[in-house]
Amino acid sequence: MTAAGPLDGAIVLPHPKRMGQALLHIDLTALQANWRALDALSAASVETGATVKADGYGLGAGAVARALADAGARRFFVAVAEEGALVRS
Repeated sequence: MTAAGPLDGAIVLPHPKRMGQALLHIDLTALQANWRALDALSAASVETGATVKADGYGLGAGAVARALADAGARRFFVAVAEEGALVRS
């Protein structure tokens, strides 16, 4: 175990559907590991993409896209053009 805490590299947001105390913890390191694992299952000739829609499913499209780009993702899928502009930035 390292000195790093369990929430290092995580997005922590209040849960929008709950009253005051609930928090949503997103481990960006785990998200990156999941993307890398899926990418590793693909043939070398396949480019693995990442879906970042609905504001990164409410987690912040920019932060999620940045984490996935850092993991190696180069193709992103979105639901609407505005999300594409946000992910590109």
